[in-house]
Amino acid sequence: MAARRSPVVAERGPALDLLDGDTLTGTGGRPRWETELNLSGSLGAARIGVFGRLQGPTRIRSDLAASDLRFSGRTWLVPYSSLKVDQIIKRPWASNMTLQLTVENLLNDRIAVRDRLGRTPNRFQAAYIDPVGRSVRLGLRKLF
Repeated sequence: MAARRSPVVAERGPALDLLDGDTLTGTGGRPRWETELNLSGSLGAARIGVFGRLQGPTRIRSDLAASDLRFSGRTWLVPYSSLKVDQIIKRPWASNMTLQLTVENLLNDRIAVRDRLGRTPNRFQAAYIDPVGRSVRLGLRKLF
């Protein structure tokens, strides 16, 4: 049986363990676990659902305290709904019209980054990583 090899970036380069603190981009390693969920249903003209993603914490290991970073996990919930207007309002202008409502990042959960000293480096401030946070979108779609 062949031994498992860690990935290498270049021939004769060092092996990288992305699950144990090595990184390719400097913005966090791979989480050890993550899962997604998508539930939806419809009744008549209405359709509702929720999309969710859970992601475990990550880490970038370094000998320097300011570069040894821990990234928190994240819970991402997106409830969404749509309504077929032409099934409720029986008018010619309402044909093929859909009303949509989506709330992205319902919990307003953002990744928190701390170095070994407990400080957040400037480039990892919450507003830089996720400048929008929670957002609510209301859309109206009409096919002609």
